[in-house]
Amino acid sequence: MRALLFFASCLLAIVAFAQCPSGEIPDCNGNCHPADWVGDGICDDGISYPSDFMCSEFGWDGGDCSECGGGMVLDCNGNCAAFSLIGNGICNNSDIVNFACSQYDWDGGDCPVVCPEGQFADCSNQCWNNGILDFVGDWHCHSGEWGGGGWMYGYVSLDLNCAAFDFDGGDCIFSGCTDPAATNFYQHATEDDGSCQYECPPGTTDCMGACVPEDWIGANACAEEPSDQPLEHLFEGAYPAVLESVIPVGAPTRGVCVLPDGSAAFAATDAGFARISLTEQGACGAIETFASSALYTVAPTIGGDFVVGASYGDGGVHILDVAAEEVMGFVPTGDGALKVRASANGEWVAVSNHNDHTVSVLDPEDWSEITNFAVGENPRNIAFSPGDSLLYVANWSSFSLGVYATGSWALIEEVEVDYWPQAVWPTPDGDYVLVANFGFDHSYDHISVIRTADWQVIARLQTGAGPEDMMTIGPNGEYLYVTNWGMSCCFHTVGLSCCADEINDGTATIIALPDFDALVSPDEIPDDIPYIQSTLMTVPLEGAYSFGMAASADGTNVIVSNRDSESVSVLGLGMQLLPGDDCDNALPLQAPAFCLDGCTAGYTDQYNEACPFEAVGGADLVYRLEPMVTDTVNIDLCPSQFDTKIYIYEGACGSVNSESAIYCNDDACGVNGWRSRLEDVVFESGQTYFLIIDGYGAMDRGDFTLCFETDCPGDLDNDGHVQLSDLLIFLQGFAWQFDTADLLEFTGLFGNACD
Repeated sequence: MRALLFFASCLLAIVAFAQCPSGEIPDCNGNCHPADWVGDGICDDGISYPSDFMCSEFGWDGGDCSECGGGMVLDCNGNCAAFSLIGNGICNNSDIVNFACSQYDWDGGDCPVVCPEGQFADCSNQCWNNGILDFVGDWHCHSGEWGGGGWMYGYVSLDLNCAAFDFDGGDCIFSGCTDPAATNFYQHATEDDGSCQYECPPGTTDCMGACVPEDWIGANACAEEPSDQPLEHLFEGAYPAVLESVIPVGAPTRGVCVLPDGSAAFAATDAGFARISLTEQGACGAIETFASSALYTVAPTIGGDFVVGASYGDGGVHILDVAAEEVMGFVPTGDGALKVRASANGEWVAVSNHNDHTVSVLDPEDWSEITNFAVGENPRNIAFSPGDSLLYVANWSSFSLGVYATGSWALIEEVEVDYWPQAVWPTPDGDYVLVANFGFDHSYDHISVIRTADWQVIARLQTGAGPEDMMTIGPNGEYLYVTNWGMSCCFHTVGLSCCADEINDGTATIIALPDFDALVSPDEIPDDIPYIQSTLMTVPLEGAYSFGMAASADGTNVIVSNRDSESVSVLGLGMQLLPGDDCDNALPLQAPAFCLDGCTAGYTDQYNEACPFEAVGGADLVYRLEPMVTDTVNIDLCPSQFDTKIYIYEGACGSVNSESAIYCNDDACGVNGWRSRLEDVVFESGQTYFLIIDGYGAMDRGDFTLCFETDCPGDLDNDGHVQLSDLLIFLQGFAWQFDTADLLEFTGLFGNACD
């Protein structure tokens, strides 16, 4: 019996150790930590450090905690005291036993925090200089989780998120609509602000179904209900708001631009310039990459002859000759070349050099450098004013907008903004310039609205979390588009409570640009800067870490680059969905026979079923089959180029994860077994079936081969012979389902009788 108990205890120990990653062991509390922390000269007591090897099992941390003998430690006075007294509910703060110091977290929380003169204790009992109290109410939630950028790295662990500091002066109270049934529900809101909307007030419904806010600069042509012809009301209640396609570009991408003639877009990727055709349906084969080093952003010259790509790693720009389809040269500009922008007059191409704290201006005639001048700390986005008389520079770590006269490139104004200015965009009339403040706390971020007449910040305009880029569309800038990272709290963190959620789904916020003159009189400097909510809708982009954006020349499309999902998302009016994008627009199948090639790239993610894996699915394409005869077939995607999934609905398509598919398979064949196959599928005459070609996960999309196997290939009417009646059926599906190779195979079978 004793031997049996010994064996069981050993087995339990092995199982416990097996639960930790390689090189780690469970500590005294069962938490995994590196094994080499035992006996490394530091006392891992679970108080000063999260690891706890302060028990007899580990020899009091391999001797690191044993100067006073087992279970004893040196207290704040240097005397040996029992470790068990820490956190026992009594404040041990005497000459005999003293654990009231930061080393022991003020006796495990039993003692009040006592900071040196001129300091205060934050919500986590850390002492900070009193000057840090200026951070309370600075529009940022200091919760000990996020780090921000630049000089703020030194205050990463600052925690003001408790009642003693009014939850950082209200900055850690994320207000919004908390009702999931509302049209403007915000999943990260911690306090309901009474803004929930369930339907639009009378006369305020725009052509896309959103509610038009007060003080919008535009005119709404719809008023009562959405329009089924939005193109007729473009910029008057209609705007690109429907995700029409998601196109993979083969590498991480941070920027995108559109040629002036609208024929193509170019994405800045880690592999170079990725050309995306905007005139071809679908995306497979429509992407061509012109190799260079990794690019951060791209911009076309005014005539579209060249596309310029900023290379952060190379410290300069690569130049693509569009007609010649080749990268023709490289121009050094400065360390950390980040953003690139061409002037409307065709005379300049400006480049922000993030690490050099400079901006370079190039002449697109010969690509010589006109000037290089110092700006604020870590410049990011740049923009020319209407008429090109000014250049705006967002200084990331200076918390400012620099304004430079293009006649001399001299600084004429530096405007303080709230924090981490990222995107910058002037209104078309030039009266205001907008600066998006990039946050790290997963609340709504906002845009500083600067009046150019006197360079005063006169309003704050709400947007989504982590605004990376923005632009207006419409003749008067009626609609403001902002790309939101969506993973903002995970940029620099101490804790991982946010990052563990993997909240990185990018979105585009569409804002009805307010009439700022009506909100704040042009001759008024507001004592309290108004906070404005004017969002029409926030559109999920089916992309991770949404970054740069651009619009087609006619404003019917907005294109967004998604860095982590290596794709671009295309927003449109909802009038040009790709054939097969959903069940209402399914591609028809003439008969379940032979093989056909297809591509899910460019399609959106409309459906999903778990069979059995519960991934969210990827881009999907839908076929519709109305069989003329009852037949039994096998179906496979074995030769396909991505991790596939196939499922079939009868009569109508199900909702996401509806479990209503009559057939479903995820993994059965092909490379690594991650391709899909269905066997003995029965299609009955007179019924309607929808075949969904899907990917396992969000990144799984691309070329596929869909094959149908029957006992008698070519016998399309299932009468036991391959004859004229079958040929007539074949010809009805020729060119759109069957191709020349299928015709040759069918011809070889013609006249055969089936066994």
